[in-house]
Amino acid sequence: MKDKENLKIIWEADDGKDLMHILKLKLPDVILMDIRMPEIDSINAIRLIRQEFEDIKIIILTMYDDQEMITKMMEMGANAYLTKTTDAEEI
Repeated sequence: MKDKENLKIIWEADDGKDLMHILKLKLPDVILMDIRMPEIDSINAIRLIRQEFEDIKIIILTMYDDQEMITKMMEMGANAYLTKTTDAEEI
């Protein structure tokens, strides 16, 4: 995804472990996170982020429309979810 005039990508993480490491160095306003990640999965990443960084908004990006999984992530502290078919302008 390219920068838009009202959005700036400050970094990208390769996996959940990388995400948690980078968060200690540079805090974003919003995290756009894939539902499936190696090392630390999205559910555990959300839990860890919420323990340390309550104000960061978390948007889950998924190719699945699994209501049970989406509900679990929202209960864990995700703010929203989008499917991978969502247009870049909408994101």
